[in-house]
Amino acid sequence: MRLRAAKNGVFANLEAAEIRARQLSPAQVKAFGKIRGTLAKTDWTDAALIVCFMTFRPEAGRRPPRGKRRGLWTPTTARRQLVDIRKSVLQHKKAILKNGTADQVENLFNEYLELLEDQIAEVKAKIRSLIATNAVLAEMAD
Repeated sequence: MRLRAAKNGVFANLEAAEIRARQLSPAQVKAFGKIRGTLAKTDWTDAALIVCFMTFRPEAGRRPPRGKRRGLWTPTTARRQLVDIRKSVLQHKKAILKNGTADQVENLFNEYLELLEDQIAEVKAKIRSLIATNAVLAEMAD
């Protein structure tokens, strides 16, 4: 079976080829490798370790989203990452304010936070637009 063009992405190609895939946590696989004493870092040993891990934990990981839901994956991930960055910047700003040294950089923090807020709002709008243009996604969102 021919796979779609690479621009469609790995999960679209796997779905088109009717191959069931799972997304695994690298930390879980690494911990499993340590327990087994598999410390070598080569593609071959990594592949064998993943096969062994999935033999013991076939329910591990998560299924990648299919079809239209996959279109939401990138913007929702981007939103989560931007929110995490904003939280980190706010904590850093708070720490600097406690030190009493914020005079020099407070404006930079405020500008950066403003930029992050704008980007978060833009991504939210894209997510809303994707949901609004698809009945299945709109029903799931409700």
